Amino acid sequence: MKIKYDPAKANKFKHSQETFSAKQSVSARVMSCFIGLICIIPLCIGLYMALCGPIDSGNYLSRLMDKNEIRTYVKKRLLCPSTAKFEAIKITQNGCFKEAHVTVDAQNKYGAMVRETYRLENRNGRWGQPANLYFDCPSIE
Repeated sequence: MKIKYDPAKANKFKHSQETFSAKQSVSARVMSCFIGLICIIPLCIGLYMALCGPIDSGNYLSRLMDKNEIRTYVKKRLLCPSTAKFEAIKITQNGCFKEAHVTVDAQNKYGAMVRETYRLENRNGRWGQPANLYFDCPSIE
């Protein structure tokens, strides 16, 4: 069986290939734009947060450092510090006076989990047990 060459069918086939490649290039362009947006949006958000940042970024950092200092202070006073699970650390500040209420679960000498609460003060830049006497904040002139 011999197949005859039909130019009309050949042009139709060529036209369908061009249409397919045009559709493919449009979808490829849309996909590359979509991927570009996925990459650019987080970059813009990160840049915005780095330049503008949260309103209380310094306060957040100091509270984070305070919480780490409080954890180390409390862990030094526990019998089994490796089992310590801090349930809550609430820091309140009134002027230059900082106070922390800490709730921690840790094992006692018998191996039972016991909940303890601590009340700490920040005196002279260090966290410790509260003193009985309260002094006024030093005036900065």
